[in-house]
This record gives sequence, C-alpha cells and structure tokens, in this order.
Amino acid sequence: MGQMYREFDVSRLSHAIRRLVRETGIGENDARNLVVAMGAEWSSLVREARRLVAC
Repeated sequence: MGQMYREFDVSRLSHAIRRLVRETGIGENDARNLVVAMGAEWSSLVREARRLVAC
C-alpha cells in the first residue's frame, strides 16, 4: 500500500506542476520548486506563481 500511495502522490504533484506551467506561464523548474515547497494547495500555488510572473 505504501508504494501505491507514493505513486499517487507523485502523480498528483506532477499534474500540479504541469497545470501550473500551463495556466500561469511560469517555467517548469519554478513550478516544481513551488510545489515542493508548498505542496499541492492550488490557490496558494497560483498566487505565488503569479507573483513570479509579475517580477
């Protein structure tokens, strides 16, 4: 069960990274760093990604 949970978690985070890149225009590395730092809380990720784009 632990392996399946980790695979689901990785899949969920990968999806969040791809979606963040697509919807906000930030780079994949920046998106990955945000997801690693903040988790997959979507509204927080979008807020921070938009701050990066504005700089």
